[in-house]
Amino acid sequence: MDWPTAAELLQGTPDATTSELRWLGRFGRGEALRQRATILRAAPAWNARWVLELAVALRLAGHPQEADDLILEADRLEPSLALLPDPWGLWPAPSAAAAAEDTADALVARGLLQQLQAWRWLDAGTLEQGWIERARGTWPQGLDETALDQLALVLHQGEGRAEAFRQQLIQLVGEAEMAAHPGAAAAFWGFVADAVPDWGYAVLKAADLALQRGQLQRCAAWLHQPAGALAANPWCHDLSARLALTDDRISDALRHWGEAIARCTGAAEASQPELVEIFRQRRREARRGPAVLHARSLLAQGHTAQARELLLQLVEQDPQWQPLRALLAQTEHTAGPAETAGPTNPAAPETRLSQFQAFLERIAVQCQLPLPAVSSAPASSLDDQQQALDAFAASLAEAEGRLALHS
Repeated sequence: MDWPTAAELLQGTPDATTSELRWLGRFGRGEALRQRATILRAAPAWNARWVLELAVALRLAGHPQEADDLILEADRLEPSLALLPDPWGLWPAPSAAAAAEDTADALVARGLLQQLQAWRWLDAGTLEQGWIERARGTWPQGLDETALDQLALVLHQGEGRAEAFRQQLIQLVGEAEMAAHPGAAAAFWGFVADAVPDWGYAVLKAADLALQRGQLQRCAAWLHQPAGALAANPWCHDLSARLALTDDRISDALRHWGEAIARCTGAAEASQPELVEIFRQRRREARRGPAVLHARSLLAQGHTAQARELLLQLVEQDPQWQPLRALLAQTEHTAGPAETAGPTNPAAPETRLSQFQAFLERIAVQCQLPLPAVSSAPASSLDDQQQALDAFAASLAEAEGRLALHS
C-alpha cells in the first residue's frame, strides 16, 4: 500500500487531479481543496464533473454544506444533466436520446452525485459500524478505496463519538496486527495520522512505523514542530532522537533524549522512573556507540575541529567513560597546540576559569549536584591554597561519580 501522505501532497506543486482531490478530502484538508478549486475554475476543462469531484472531496473532509453548495453549482453549470433530485416532478426529465448521448464526464458526474446522495443519509453510528464490520477479521484487505472513504467520513464526523471510535481502532490494529502486517499497519496509521493530526497516538504510531521501515522523510514530517500534548509526550522526543541518530545528528539525538527524560521527571505525580531508565539507557548506548563511531569518522576525514566539539559534549555528559577521554586526548593531540590552545592573552587564565565554572554550574543544574565555586582570589598561604584545592578535588570526584550514575 503506497498511499501518499498529507505532507507529500501539500509540499508538492499544487495539482488538481481527481486522485489528489480525493486524498486531500480524506485527510480533511479543506483549505487546500479550496485552493485547488481556484486552479480548476481557471482551467478550460471546468465542468459539472469537476465541480462534483470537489464536492465529494469536501464532503469527505467534513464540510457537507460546502459540498451541497457545489452540487447546486454543478447543476447551474450543466442544467441538461438534471443533477438535482425532482421527487415532485417539477422539471422535465432528460430525454432518452439525451441520456444516450451523455459524455464520459457526464457519466462520471452522475456517479459522483449518487455517491454524495448515499452518504447524505448515513448517520454516524451506521458509518462506524459499517466500517468496523468491513475491516474486522481481514483488516488489511478491507482498506480499499471504498473503505478509506468510509473511514474518512467517520473520522471527520465530529467530536461526539471520536474517543470511542479511536479506542476501537487501537484494538483493531494493535501490536500483534502491526507485527503480522507491518506494511499495511504503517499505511493504516499513516492515513489516520494525516486524517486526525491532533491525535498524538496515531501520529506517534505512524512516525514509529515509518522509522522502522526506513521512511525517514515521512517520519520527520509527522514529528515536525509537535505542539500541545504531542510535544509533552516523552515518546515523541524519543522518536525524534532515534530519527536524528539515523542522520548522524548526534547532538540533536542526545538533546531529544534529555528532553524525553525531563518530560518524565517533571512533577512528582507524573514521574515515570521506568521510562527515565529506558531513555537514559538509549542515550548512553548512543553516546558510547554511534557517537564514538561518528567522531572517529570525522577524524578519519580530517574534520578534527568538528570531532573535538562533539567529543567535548560527550565527555561532558559521560566523564567517567575512559574511551571517550582517550579519544578526546587523541583528537587534541592530532589538532596540535595551535588549534586547541586558542589565542594567547593576559586574561586567558581568568577566561578559562570562568568557562570551567560555567561548565560546572551547567552540570550541577542538570543533575542536581552540589559543587563548590571556583575562586580566582589568591589564598593567604600555600597551605590554604593546597587545602582549598584538595577540598575542591574531593567534591569534584564525588560529583563526577554521581554524574556517572545519572548518565
